[in-house]
Amino acid sequence: MEATDYVTGGTGAALFRVPDPFQNMIELDRESWEHILEGHPDMRGLRRALENTVRNPGAVYLSTKSDEALLFHGYNLLAPDQRIIRVVITYESIADIEDVRQGGYSGIVNTALPMRPSNEMSGNIGGEFYRRPPAQKRKARRRR
Repeated sequence: MEATDYVTGGTGAALFRVPDPFQNMIELDRESWEHILEGHPDMRGLRRALENTVRNPGAVYLSTKSDEALLFHGYNLLAPDQRIIRVVITYESIADIEDVRQGGYSGIVNTALPMRPSNEMSGNIGGEFYRRPPAQKRKARRRR
């Protein structure tokens, strides 16, 4: 799936469509972004960090509020006191949230908020759904 990143005029226009780690296409539209900024003004300037969280989250958790939503957690290196960004994504037309792992679905960003690491596990968070594998260390090359 190819990611697109564009802005078109009018409320509801897509700000981005990117794949999540399971190859589902996730969209953030202008209306949702405005809603996020209204409720969480500290997200201003963090749209790219939100997009990176969707593409490559550190962890994904089940939602205790909705059977069709997942909570993506990513890292915001721009604000040391609020390093975690939580993005709530709702998937469309799924029978079971486990189906998301198969890919091929679409989802929308409902909201996003920066969090302090001490609050990372608060809110409507359920069990762990996914954790990004640790980066593999490269073997050091010997100098001759």
